[in-house]
Amino acid sequence: MQLKDHRFHWAGEDLRFACYSDRPFRAQYLHQISLPIGQTGVEVYEITPGLTARWVVVQQIDGGTETHRLFVRNGETFSERPLDEISSDLKNDILKKCPMLAAGKSVPFSSS
Repeated sequence: MQLKDHRFHWAGEDLRFACYSDRPFRAQYLHQISLPIGQTGVEVYEITPGLTARWVVVQQIDGGTETHRLFVRNGETFSERPLDEISSDLKNDILKKCPMLAAGKSVPFSSS
């Protein structure tokens, strides 16, 4: 799946995300999803990598569950890739900035 097809959600401590990359990126607010009375809404964002970025990692926290998604540049697009299927040089660069990926909390790769 491509990074451009993903949307990321934020609703305080229980639902949030953080992004890491080798170059600056933009997290752009898209809209808010309203929830029932007494709860705050959920903000929806998209991530746009920098022009020279090679990779983006998105850390997602949903309640007590923490997952990571890795997107690697493939020409003009960023495809989701498993860490063990990228070059060792790129993998080392990513792990220096995102050591939490070595802990094995990545989302299993899916081609869907």
